[in-house]
Amino acid sequence: MIAHILAPIASLNTYLLTTQLHPTLIPFPLLPCLHAARVSLAFRGIVAGARKRYSLANGGKEAPKMGLLQDLGGFLIMAWGGSFIVYYLVHATPPQLLSIYPLLNYLGVHLLIGCLLTMIKAPSAAMLDTALPLLDGATRAHSIVVGLSLPSLVTKSSAVSNPAAAFALTESWTFALLLGTISASGGGQLAGMLGVFNPDGWALSVPPFLRARTLIDCVDIWAPLLGAIAHQTFTLAHPVYVPVMQFLNAGKAQPMLSPTGAKALTTLVVAIAFAWRATMLHWTGDSTSSVSKAPAAAFKSKVRVPGQTGKGANERTDACHHVRSALT
Repeated sequence: MIAHILAPIASLNTYLLTTQLHPTLIPFPLLPCLHAARVSLAFRGIVAGARKRYSLANGGKEAPKMGLLQDLGGFLIMAWGGSFIVYYLVHATPPQLLSIYPLLNYLGVHLLIGCLLTMIKAPSAAMLDTALPLLDGATRAHSIVVGLSLPSLVTKSSAVSNPAAAFALTESWTFALLLGTISASGGGQLAGMLGVFNPDGWALSVPPFLRARTLIDCVDIWAPLLGAIAHQTFTLAHPVYVPVMQFLNAGKAQPMLSPTGAKALTTLVVAIAFAWRATMLHWTGDSTSSVSKAPAAAFKSKVRVPGQTGKGANERTDACHHVRSALT
């Protein structure tokens, strides 16, 4: 029953991962291309908001322009930060460093987006958040599944040299959930902590999730976590999930979904969470999000504007919406 419901989402996941934009000219799957485009739009929206705040805080003085290398570096941190963190935690090399093609893919999309935005207006955060929760769920689900699979993949190569450590990594269900969550959310958090959006230079700050005061503020964390838990539970990835599976599966301690079906479920869980956030932020008039109100929740500007209201405050809020919508 549940597998039948998830079948269209599973087909979407497979299509995004196996379909190339063009087999000769652009031989990259749709998934990383769409991820790069989504992050690029979010990154540019945040930078634009930071520049406007800088100008308002300095009597209309134009904010320093971000150099090309600074722009590319900040974008890559936002796009790949989560992946780099989880591979570091398992003492492995991120796949982005093993080939030139991921770099060409992401930088090519980012630069193309920049060219297009010189001719057309960037879509608003409300439009992107409302229209693309399923796509956001698909891209995040892929990152989550990669993170969940890392312990078993890495331990195969390390079992001979350190069998005790390999066994501990494989058996730790909490470590797997940590990797799955960070893989899907670490990029935005790392970018916010490093302040890569500041027009006057990077500045180390508190990670955005530590500033969160509401569920909306930290949906980028708990949505991937719930997705990872759903994936591990329905595939019965660890004995700790047996009681839950028996409760859901008429007393049977066996997986209810294949890995493909579980990935589709993860996509659905994350998509629902993001759709809820979009509704609360853009369509219900909810202004209680502390991240939206704070000028430095998703990133830290070196200039504060206490008590700002009106147009400047709206610009700041829109930029924060962008970072909460960004993919890792």
